[in-house]
Amino acid sequence: MYHFWRQNPLFRPALFLLSGILLIELNIHHLAWILILVLLNIIAILGFRSGSWKRINFLVPSIYIAFGALLHAQQRTSPAPILVSQNFALELLSEPKIKDERVSMEAEVLHYDSLQASFKRGNQKTQLSVKDDVSARNLLPGDVLLLNGDIRPISSPQNPTSFDYASFMGRKDIYTQVWIDSGSWTKLSEQPGLKRFAVQCRNSILTTIDMHISSVENRAILKALLTGYSQELIPEIREVYAKSGTMHMLAVSGMHVGILLLLLSQSLRWIRNSVLKNALLILLLWAFALFTGLSPSVMRAVSMCSLYLLAEALQREHRSWNAIAFALIVLLVWDSQLLFNAGFQLSFLALSGILLVNQSPSRSKSRKQKVIHWFRAYLQISIAAQLATAPIAMFYFHQFPLYFLLGNLLIVPLAAPLMYGGISMLLANQISWLAKPVSWLLDHLLSLTHWLATQLSSLPNAAVPIESLDISAVLLCYGLLLCFVLRIKLNHTEPIFTGILLTCLFVSWQGYEELTMKNQAGIIIYSSKSSTPMDFHQGNRVLLFNAHDSSIQESRKVFYRQKSISQFDTAKQDPHNWGSSVVIDSTRYLFYQSETPCSFPKSSLKTVLILEKDAHGSLPVLLDSLNFCNIVLARNLSWKSRKHWQKQADSLRLSLYDIRTEGAFELNYGSTR
Repeated sequence: MYHFWRQNPLFRPALFLLSGILLIELNIHHLAWILILVLLNIIAILGFRSGSWKRINFLVPSIYIAFGALLHAQQRTSPAPILVSQNFALELLSEPKIKDERVSMEAEVLHYDSLQASFKRGNQKTQLSVKDDVSARNLLPGDVLLLNGDIRPISSPQNPTSFDYASFMGRKDIYTQVWIDSGSWTKLSEQPGLKRFAVQCRNSILTTIDMHISSVENRAILKALLTGYSQELIPEIREVYAKSGTMHMLAVSGMHVGILLLLLSQSLRWIRNSVLKNALLILLLWAFALFTGLSPSVMRAVSMCSLYLLAEALQREHRSWNAIAFALIVLLVWDSQLLFNAGFQLSFLALSGILLVNQSPSRSKSRKQKVIHWFRAYLQISIAAQLATAPIAMFYFHQFPLYFLLGNLLIVPLAAPLMYGGISMLLANQISWLAKPVSWLLDHLLSLTHWLATQLSSLPNAAVPIESLDISAVLLCYGLLLCFVLRIKLNHTEPIFTGILLTCLFVSWQGYEELTMKNQAGIIIYSSKSSTPMDFHQGNRVLLFNAHDSSIQESRKVFYRQKSISQFDTAKQDPHNWGSSVVIDSTRYLFYQSETPCSFPKSSLKTVLILEKDAHGSLPVLLDSLNFCNIVLARNLSWKSRKHWQKQADSLRLSLYDIRTEGAFELNYGSTR
């Protein structure tokens, strides 16, 4: 290990930088931690100036940790969004993405400078969503639009376990959104830029592919393979490649960058000057990264290739782990939020797994031995990459492709011929007699690729569903994998004991979590437009009210999985002329929806009043007859009724829980023992 750290000096700074980012992300940034880091940095600086650096060099990690923490804290700070409800201008930052009859784009709000009579960029990004039409699809990055609409904050998820779109967009520094119809915008001007030029070039390539490839599926696959354009990959195609374990083939990543680098290196062999040649290669690789949308996996691969080419040009030794650390530092300094991007994580983990099993090339002169060595190395690389990414992939996608090895042996090797064939077709576009046979061969090769993926995905149990895998299980998997690799690499027994300790800690934690959930009980009132569904959960059992509301089925499933619920019972509320009611654990829940004022008999039971639909009444009268603990405004409560009750609550200085703005209402009863 000592030699590893010396040979890869950037690896430790990368780990400490990553630790500082995690400290901020996990909110472990109390004043005590900050003071300790500041003190350690002061001591390190004073020691460096006084010449006693060797005695206090153990303080160096604090510098990188502090830098990572400050970097992420600065990048994570969200400015107060400017909410506009009038005509305003936006400059588009991304290409259009079509989904559910809407065209979505990232944009930046512009401010009008009256002195210079021009628009100036602000510091607020927003998500623009326009009704799908031809004009919206033809928009490009750099287009300046004048809109008539509202800039509104992105709302948080209404129900627990629902996809948190607000947090997802917050990772991109976007906190607001604009929804407009097709006739509510006007294009004012066009701003030139590299991104706009890259999208225009890619669109011309997409048009060429449409001209020469007849099959819709083949066109979508080739566009994703060559340019990273994935909008034409319909769910059926994605499912086929996900089940066959070859989805990474359609997502432009390190494999595609490596294939392109080999092609470019062979094409530029005529350049004798290695510095000029490698500089040109680096420039072309970054142009490809920009061309494909600067995805994290491509930037990782291009960063590493750039370091490798730079070291080769300067005649320096190249270390793969050092290159990984270099790419990690560069990308995290550029945008620390990338650390929480699934593609970023999968890319680095896959490459780390490959490097851990990397072997020296075969020195045998026999062709048979070389083939056997290549086949064995390819198997090792495929298994290592799959195992390295399996835990995090199962955490995100909830399935494991059982026949991934067959997919990597039969389908992935076709990626290089497909890319070379696609590039040849593009180069021969203007020569019809040459373009036709090339496109014919390419079309059939694409059909073969898709047929193989379809056959693999149709095998029994092609994708094993993984219903529940939390972050603690993911960390345990990686801890055990690392211990196993270290045991083989170092031939020491310590990793075995470390693995046993990790397993014991995980089992203990899981037992504690199970015991805690078993002794918990509570109710949850979901957010739904049509009804007001409610669950009462106690241990591993749940009682469902309004169980047939289809709009929240997915949220309910995930919630039950998190709570380890396995027994399900349905129940009905007691009907009344004003609504319905139910008593649970000495608490009465009144679902009030009467349009005419009503009164209730006095009761000493704690009461949760849920106001639904067009409910009207006198809040002071209800307070006199009921022992309230909460008043909840349901999602389906009309706006007129909502204002009616809110006005009364304000005059009485009472707080209401509004499900429409605050999400599902939860009430925990604590331990049931």
